Amino acid sequence: MKAGLPWQAVDIYERAYGEVKDYRLIYNEAVVFAKMGYYPEAVWFLESALKDFPENKDVFLPALASFYALNGQNKEAKSTYETYLDDHKNDKITETEYMKFCYKNSYMGEAYNAAIHLWDQKEYNKDVVDVLYAIDKKQWHVMKQLFPDKEPEDTPEEQEKP
Repeated sequence: MKAGLPWQAVDIYERAYGEVKDYRLIYNEAVVFAKMGYYPEAVWFLESALKDFPENKDVFLPALASFYALNGQNKEAKSTYETYLDDHKNDKITETEYMKFCYKNSYMGEAYNAAIHLWDQKEYNKDVVDVLYAIDKKQWHVMKQLFPDKEPEDTPEEQEKP
């Protein structure tokens, strides 16, 4: 974004919200703040939105978890991801983000369980493969034997080849 544009967007969202109380305006304003690196503000907007629009928590929770993580609030991020995923067990995108968050922050058991759950849902993507391989190389080899026809294109072993 160009220098002044994010602040213009914030101004537009605030003026629009003054006229129409729409949860999407708050969500979009939070995203603008996060894009600018103002994570505490992004968190504040989504926490406020949850209070004002609890019926739209499914929209807010994945973004709020991500913003908590970006703001260094790891306990809150983990808890928010888990709250959301308890009700959305097949949301592969959010579960992949949760898995990566857990792996990055040394919640290895949770990262591994999320990776296995994604694998069981036939989510054979690079992120899942990387986490499975990094946490338990032996388990990765078992997976390859069980699902030889489902091998992802970029397995860690293939990445290591010159």
